[in-house]
Amino acid sequence: MNRKTGQNSRRSFIRNVLLMGGAAPLLAGVARAAGPGLKKKSEGRPDPYPSQGYRETPHIRQYYKKLAS
Repeated sequence: MNRKTGQNSRRSFIRNVLLMGGAAPLLAGVARAAGPGLKKKSEGRPDPYPSQGYRETPHIRQYYKKLAS
C-alpha cells in the first residue's frame, strides 16, 4: 500500500464520519416532525379516557385556601 492511497482512504473516512455526524441531527428532526403524523387513531372506538378539562373540586378549593393563608 503506497502512502498516497493510505492518506486518501483516511481522509475519505474522516470526511464521511463528519458528514454523517452533521446529518444525524437533521435526520432526528425530520423523524420527530413526522412522528405524530404516523400514528393512526381508530375512529370506530371512543376514547376510554375523555378529557374533561380542569375541574375545581372541593379538595382543590381547600388546598387553595391553605395556600392563601
